[in-house]
Amino acid sequence: HFRWWHSHESIIWIVAIRPPRPAELSTPIGCVRVNQEGVVSIAIMPLYRGSGYGTRALELVKEAAKGAGFYHLIAEVAPDNLPSQKGFLRAGWRPVLFEVWL
Repeated sequence: HFRWWHSHESIIWIVAIRPPRPAELSTPIGCVRVNQEGVVSIAIMPLYRGSGYGTRALELVKEAAKGAGFYHLIAEVAPDNLPSQKGFLRAGWRPVLFEVWL
């Protein structure tokens, strides 16, 4: 229940995430974006967070990116966004960045 678009802008893929129930198929519940540098971002509607949709979408993005020739993807997740961090970890990502604001 994921629909893929390809773009010629800096965003090369956008994935619309849809729940499996037929009554809701017309409305996306979230999206994953991938730009040309392999930077990934994800947004899931609050009602559907914690249901595994984001994790599954991130798994599919990894597969698609590898098939398209990417060898590295990155994502910025806010330190206080623990649910998103857990989704990335469940999808096989690992935390590697530190930052400091001056």
